[in-house]
Amino acid sequence: MIHRILKMLGALVAGMGVTLITQLLLPPVFIHYYGVSKYGEWLVLSAALGYLSTLNFGITSYASNELTMLRKRGEMDKYRKLQGSTLAMLLCVIGIGLAITSTVFFLPLVKLLHLSTISSSDALLTAFFLGIQAMTNILAIYYINLFMVVEEAHRGWGWDNARRLGTTLICIPLAALGVRFSFIAIGQFAAALITTLLTIYDLKRRMGSLSLGFQGANWKTAKASLAPSGMFAMIFTQHFLIFQVPVIMLQWILGPSVVVLFSISRTILSTARQMLAAISSSIAPEITLDRKS
Repeated sequence: MIHRILKMLGALVAGMGVTLITQLLLPPVFIHYYGVSKYGEWLVLSAALGYLSTLNFGITSYASNELTMLRKRGEMDKYRKLQGSTLAMLLCVIGIGLAITSTVFFLPLVKLLHLSTISSSDALLTAFFLGIQAMTNILAIYYINLFMVVEEAHRGWGWDNARRLGTTLICIPLAALGVRFSFIAIGQFAAALITTLLTIYDLKRRMGSLSLGFQGANWKTAKASLAPSGMFAMIFTQHFLIFQVPVIMLQWILGPSVVVLFSISRTILSTARQMLAAISSSIAPEITLDRKS
């Protein structure tokens, strides 16, 4: 158990490194090639599409915890029903998210977000690809969490680190070329999609004969999953309210330069909190694994 905790802690510490790279490397790169105001508007577009992450409403967290306990207890019939049902439900949610994302083409996005340095067409395309990237990330997290079922949660978060690092590093050469934001969003989406597909392939190899598709999916099980999933939904909603909403409000009231100052300051101050979170998160999978009933 200690060995697994240390592996998970290592993966989470590496994740902190990826977060710091993302939060401390990208601002100077974007500011250098695009200027403060334009970078601020990139942050606003990213924040505006961040609400899509709340569509997950806790399905992945509930599914991975419950599936891990069902496998440990040997209740494979219930396992297959829950796994297939939660995957089907998640894909329905992703479909809804894609439909919502498509509505950006019918909105006066530049006016709504008070954007002044980005053309309307570029803002719409950027928002669209940021939206489908968010849907890809929801699917990726579902499969990443399932590594806990085979007692390799650290490996799943290793793939999560790779996905986040890939979407970060792709920005640097594109920004250096001074491309439109829509091309950066497309690059990020491509990086997220590729690492998600590799994650699914690796998970399938690790799970062997364990179900990973829609076998056993049914409406009754899916419906029964809604209430416990809703408990985790509060975490996603809190994240949106704390991190995305203030950025949008500052853009409306004070403009993109203040958005950049706020985002960078928040990054520096949140480092200590991330270190403490890594320790508690590395223990959480073991609590689930040891729960027998």
